[in-house]
Amino acid sequence: MKVRALVLFLATFFCVHLMYDWWWRPRFQVYIGEENGWLDGPWLSFIIVLIISVFITLTLIQLKRRRFNLYFIYVSYSLYFVTMIFFLFFKSVGSYGYYIGITTLIDELKEGKIVEALFNILYFVPLGMLLTRLKRSIFFLVSLLGLFLIEISQYSLELGYFDTNDILLNFIGLYLGRFLWLQLNNEIELYR
Repeated sequence: MKVRALVLFLATFFCVHLMYDWWWRPRFQVYIGEENGWLDGPWLSFIIVLIISVFITLTLIQLKRRRFNLYFIYVSYSLYFVTMIFFLFFKSVGSYGYYIGITTLIDELKEGKIVEALFNILYFVPLGMLLTRLKRSIFFLVSLLGLFLIEISQYSLELGYFDTNDILLNFIGLYLGRFLWLQLNNEIELYR
């Protein structure tokens, strides 16, 4: 079993490293800006790839066993919320504006900028999994109100753009997370 886990980790590390170099690092650099170029050094890249690889490996092992360790979940969500706060409120400090309407999303998808749209969806899936205890109508209300408040905060505090496309894509991610957890909930055991 340990050999399989090691092989899985090495394969995951290799894939994550390739994806990071080809896909994530150029986009990550856009978020952190040129003035923070030191953040893109080889050690930071290695640490990011290592953390993501360990997380994916542990998640896959636990999914296969259908048992999740609660401490793993607590640590994962702690890291998730720290990175979420960064990406929501500190990636675009000083630049603000607004995009209203779905036409900008359609134009971006036509230009091949699907990665940002997928990121906006996938990044909210874990939060949607947390909100499954809410009734469906309350989930819709809390989700849309929360996303609207995030966008208003970004605009009014000059920490980013108010973007209706973000609200739509983030809501899809929240709903997808809720749906996935409701499907998996009966099949997965949580333990300490």
